[in-house]
Amino acid sequence: MTSRPPRELAAAAWREAVVQTSARLAERALRRAARAGAPLVLGPFLGEIGYELEYWIPFMRRELRRHGIDPGRVTVITRGGAALWYRDFADHGVDILELVSADDYLSQLEERRARARDLKQLRTDLFDRELTRLALERTGPATVIHPSLMFERLRGLWFKDVSPAQLLPRLEYQRLAVEPEPPDGVDGHYVAVKAYFNECLPATAESRAFLRSVVGRLIEVTDVVLLSTGLLVDDHEEWAINHEHVHQIDHLLRPEDNLAVQTRIIAAANGLVATYGGFSYLGPFLGVPTLTFYEVEQTVPVHLEVLRAAAPGADYERVRVGDIAAVERFASRIAGVAAR
Repeated sequence: MTSRPPRELAAAAWREAVVQTSARLAERALRRAARAGAPLVLGPFLGEIGYELEYWIPFMRRELRRHGIDPGRVTVITRGGAALWYRDFADHGVDILELVSADDYLSQLEERRARARDLKQLRTDLFDRELTRLALERTGPATVIHPSLMFERLRGLWFKDVSPAQLLPRLEYQRLAVEPEPPDGVDGHYVAVKAYFNECLPATAESRAFLRSVVGRLIEVTDVVLLSTGLLVDDHEEWAINHEHVHQIDHLLRPEDNLAVQTRIIAAANGLVATYGGFSYLGPFLGVPTLTFYEVEQTVPVHLEVLRAAAPGADYERVRVGDIAAVERFASRIAGVAAR
């Protein structure tokens, strides 16, 4: 095995010291804010939706409740109206896409990830600091808790094969309290469909054909609301289809509220069909039956294990592209609900 050069080892040791020191300082700041009754700002969260739903929100929910911090003192910095997901422990939100334009956000996010060489916020970056500065101009002075605290305390799950049982006590899960809101013009029953291409579902002719067949089967039993945004707010290619029983929502969305609108639509749906990924986790956290597809096995399978522990008994089925039997089972269940 080739040993790493001394300079590289020294740089890695320095980064590790920075990460650990930052986490300890954040925990001390949280304790001081709790004692003093000071306002808190959480974020900015710039990571993947799955990490936000499965780790960051449950982590901060537990920390704030453990310290007895009232939701009225807490503001979250997130994007796309996702502050809706934090409402049980944070009354206030500042949306990143109200601080910067969607184009600037995406370009600066890509630059941040290139600098960090990772999607995770293990360290605070200049983009994080600039967004925090802009947010504090709106909130006034506050104690800021950066997501690096969560990423440091939980990274054993993703990098060191630590058993979920060892770290799950640091997380507090509950169903998202969201008011259901079907889109205008859609009366009665429907299934929400969020189809996009990612590392789990490459944009191949086969996957496109399969998605068409899935929607084709669903519209035999119910209407479909297609959650294609038409917005360039992340790096995923969306999939869409036109049909009289397929309802589009892109005209209802703005960058700064697109996730909130989609969440409310899912909460009102009889089911969610989605590409496997973080977005599909909204189904279990909203109590909505979910069927999700993948073609390429993901590299961090612990996410699904954690999801099962976070939402025991959730109707969440993950199957390979081409599993017609799973589609038929799901469509039959939806047909049964619609017939009641």
